[in-house]
Amino acid sequence: MSNERFSVMEIPGQDTFVWMQNAEPIGLYCADETDGESLRACEQSNESLLAYEVGGTAVEPALAESYEANEDLTEWTFKLRVG
Repeated sequence: MSNERFSVMEIPGQDTFVWMQNAEPIGLYCADETDGESLRACEQSNESLLAYEVGGTAVEPALAESYEANEDLTEWTFKLRVG
């Protein structure tokens, strides 16, 4: 929830963005990383099905356009957005 969401940020009139963080990522095999700095970098190149709203904690669709669960919450169906 505290990591940046660069996809909603803009610097008008600039095409260069400088990004600093506390340390180097340990690795970028994103499916297997556990440290915050690696996950922070992975979030910039991978998109999840769901995300937190900007400035809040409500869950909203990201890569998914919509989603629903069965009654037992054992199966989830996601409709992916076009593109």
